[in-house]
Amino acid sequence: MLTKSHGLGNDYLVVDPADLPFAVTPARARLLCDRHFGVGSDGLLVLDGELCLRIVNPDGSEAEKSGNGLRIFAKWLYDTGRVRAELAGYAPNSSRFARRVAAQPWRSKPRAAERAWLL
Repeated sequence: MLTKSHGLGNDYLVVDPADLPFAVTPARARLLCDRHFGVGSDGLLVLDGELCLRIVNPDGSEAEKSGNGLRIFAKWLYDTGRVRAELAGYAPNSSRFARRVAAQPWRSKPRAAERAWLL
């Protein structure tokens, strides 16, 4: 099943590949993300393993990171019951990132204390 969600102007399709009748390939990503012939989105957020994220751009290439994509993915993990904890960790390369998942990390206007974590 595909879930379409948006965060601060970006919209993504979130998917667990195990739930799809097809493989997530670059060609399939291009088709799904096409706003005229597909569902339309700024990319795919693909569950990789148990809790890992793989971001696929609309052209089929892989992205390194997306702040809005991460927020959408965190909400999807929580909404689908894959995580229940209030804190989640994210480590792109060597930097550390921790956020509250259950306490609305997807709201559009973070509090001042949270802004440092978003940068």
